[in-house]
Amino acid sequence: MLGHFRRIISTAPEAQSAELMIRTKDGRDRLWSFVSSALGTQSDGRRLFVGVAQDVTERKAHDEQVHLLTA
Repeated sequence: MLGHFRRIISTAPEAQSAELMIRTKDGRDRLWSFVSSALGTQSDGRRLFVGVAQDVTERKAHDEQVHLLTA
């Protein structure tokens, strides 16, 4: 998972996003949304980022159900 997160981090000022299916310890698949954005660089050269991770499994299932019912 860390490798996937590193791929969406960039030095560009725009926010980068990705969704990733993650299997929990009990074997359930959960869909997670990751968003990150570069904040800048510290005086010692280290880059600063902000990141948010959110489990969107239920929301995506609900959206899909609504789409099927309205189609």
